[in-house]
Amino acid sequence: MIHAGKMAATIQRAPTITIPLADVVRVEWKDARMLVNGHARVFVSDGVDLSTYGPQPNAINPQSLVVHWRRKDRAAFAALRAQVDALLAGQPSRREPTGRVPIGAGQSDADQLEPTSPKVRGAAGVADQEKALRDVVAKAKRGKLRMTAFELWDGSSSSVEVVGEAYHRRELAALYKAGGRRTSEGFRTEAVLVPEVGNAHDANAVRIDVEGHTVGFLAREDAVRYRPLLARLALEGRGAVTRARVWATNDDGTWRGRVTLDLGDPDSILPANAHPGEPAAELPEGRTIQVTGEQEHLDVLGPMVVAGRTTALWCTLHALTIKLPRSEKRVAEVRVDGQPVGTLTPATSAGLLTVVDRAEALGRTVTAHGFLSGKSLTVSMALSIARTADLTEEWISEHLEPTP
Repeated sequence: MIHAGKMAATIQRAPTITIPLADVVRVEWKDARMLVNGHARVFVSDGVDLSTYGPQPNAINPQSLVVHWRRKDRAAFAALRAQVDALLAGQPSRREPTGRVPIGAGQSDADQLEPTSPKVRGAAGVADQEKALRDVVAKAKRGKLRMTAFELWDGSSSSVEVVGEAYHRRELAALYKAGGRRTSEGFRTEAVLVPEVGNAHDANAVRIDVEGHTVGFLAREDAVRYRPLLARLALEGRGAVTRARVWATNDDGTWRGRVTLDLGDPDSILPANAHPGEPAAELPEGRTIQVTGEQEHLDVLGPMVVAGRTTALWCTLHALTIKLPRSEKRVAEVRVDGQPVGTLTPATSAGLLTVVDRAEALGRTVTAHGFLSGKSLTVSMALSIARTADLTEEWISEHLEPTP
């Protein structure tokens, strides 16, 4: 059970609210600051009727409940957060409420492991989660579960070193020989991040596979940060993929290698909301573009911002005509979950509107990777999208031309 209102009841003399842990998807926390109350937003699974537990559902998101506290009560709620986070850390992945599913949208039954299956939903504790994860990995190896690749977001923001290459010299040699590559020459490729189960050296081990060859692991301090997200993806039938760079030499008959990953911060590699749906034309990541006017949409973005962190969000782009006294102008409007959250400048919009118009003519929605940051009363929204001139002919043919 999560006593979401128990501490609030003690502090504010409010009614106690008890929600079964199995119904809770996640809890978002926002610290209290000067003149601004903090809150904990509890999200429950689809189909759960919050009114049965006493509270009135949130008007914007009926699958969530908000508990507020004052700045003087920060210490008490910090203790509550530690307890709740510890409880949820031992729980397997559960289906998020509509509009807040970070991954899995648009998959067929063959592509997706049902996260609300009894095996996953009914597990309690880390041991059962590991067992469920072990079953998923075993099924994938036997070909009984088709894992869908999920390319992690924000990969260009930082580089993460892989460790243990010295223990995988044979795999590095096979990788170079299979690709006909020359030693001492680096190459870029894709890497799969696998949350390994039953590793005797590290309970949080994350294995790195490149073109079917294991080349190393994440360092312990990195593995503990990324494994919960990777395990969640795996339990939903998705394998985490990112770009990697591989170097290897064999000058004296001994293979030596180095592998680095394009891997963003854990807060920004998975979107926190649902995919807008198909058919969609997803813009590749690229330059960072600032959204303007986002401060006017605090009603939408405010509940999503987490102080000190970056929240990844699916965004959509739409053409918007703004009437001026003697003329009018068209700009690209940015929306999150169907709600406007700002616009792009006319100069930035110019090239993108061509993409938006062609996609909409085909009944497709242009989607983009958005990143939200901010504090209590201010938010900042940016998109990571490739320049229109950098869109490949392959991308244009796939997304902006009629399907044969």
